[in-house]
Amino acid sequence: MWILFKAEYKYYRVSTIFYALIFSILLLAFIFWGSDRVSDSYPALRSVMILILFAMLISRQIRINQEKTDCFYSRLPLSMNKIALLRFFYLSSFWIIMTGLFIAVYSISINTEIDFAIIRDLLSLTGIIFGAIAIPLIHRDLNIRYDSRNQKFIVGVVYLFIVALGYIFFMLFFLISNSGKAFEILQPYEVLVAQFTSRIPGAIAIFLVGLALLGLSSLIFQKRNKYLD
Repeated sequence: MWILFKAEYKYYRVSTIFYALIFSILLLAFIFWGSDRVSDSYPALRSVMILILFAMLISRQIRINQEKTDCFYSRLPLSMNKIALLRFFYLSSFWIIMTGLFIAVYSISINTEIDFAIIRDLLSLTGIIFGAIAIPLIHRDLNIRYDSRNQKFIVGVVYLFIVALGYIFFMLFFLISNSGKAFEILQPYEVLVAQFTSRIPGAIAIFLVGLALLGLSSLIFQKRNKYLD
């Protein structure tokens, strides 16, 4: 499995190095200019981290759809469990590394006490990221597993519904309180989401849901009856 992980890195080496370089530059900027104004600099850095991860996620989904990766992996002398883990292990690892580096730098560089609201926010965000990685994989696997038109239609409708709910929650999660009249109607809901994600029980709940979705994607992949579109 480690050999395949290195193969994933080699396949994405250019984009991985590029995005890692961008993140490193922004992390250095945070150290020198933003650590004394965390409330102002953290939202921007968090947004860049998300954009980086989603750019890698989209590029990987395109590759999976264009190539017969699942079929190739299923023929290797590896357990289906390891192959299922491999599909989300690379992106999840990249996100965990970015988050870990930020927390380490933040803990060392700040001049005041650690704002644990930021740590709880990152925990919630990690759960959301895990869900964003898992849901397209789950949709793909279910769409391949079920062959009839009605089954595919139901899977597609459920997928669109979940994506829409996820998008709304994501917007509320990132909605800035002073964003103007365009989001004024959403302000009460944004406050509720902010309160939920910034507290330990809520952050842990979202994180566990993200982990559960990754586990579900692994289970559904292993239950597929074919590995070729």
